[in-house]
Amino acid sequence: MEWLFSHHFQKWAVEAVDGFCTPRKSGDKGVDGRLYFTKSDADKDLSRMIIQVKGGKNIKATDLRDLRGTMESEGAEMAGFIIMDELGERQTANFKQVMVEAGNLTLNGVDYPRMQLLTIANVLDGVRFETPSRVLGRHEPQPVLPNVFNQPKKGT
Repeated sequence: MEWLFSHHFQKWAVEAVDGFCTPRKSGDKGVDGRLYFTKSDADKDLSRMIIQVKGGKNIKATDLRDLRGTMESEGAEMAGFIIMDELGERQTANFKQVMVEAGNLTLNGVDYPRMQLLTIANVLDGVRFETPSRVLGRHEPQPVLPNVFNQPKKGT
């Protein structure tokens, strides 16, 4: 049951930032989704940001370093990390250091951090990852059940 909740939470978080969920769970190297973007209006090739979602309390800078390694081994331009809670002061400093070390993606004179971090509170406030553009997903709408309780009774 915990896995099911975790999977649905990850799916929600990835889709909330306009990403696409990773369909398989084994062998995904911790990648829960991807966000696609183009580097310019004339660019027809898609670039990608890999996304990882962590909901636990024991999040460490090594988790972010692992994500950076995955970003580089997969050839992704960027990586996004979504976490449940705010980080402590020391954790924030450690995470910022790892993200700064990853550098920036510079396009048309604009710098985009290659590694970015959002909390669920950020996501709920409408904050999104900084990318040059965004290819929006076609997410499946939630099914709507017919309102069977307010139907007129037959014969009336």
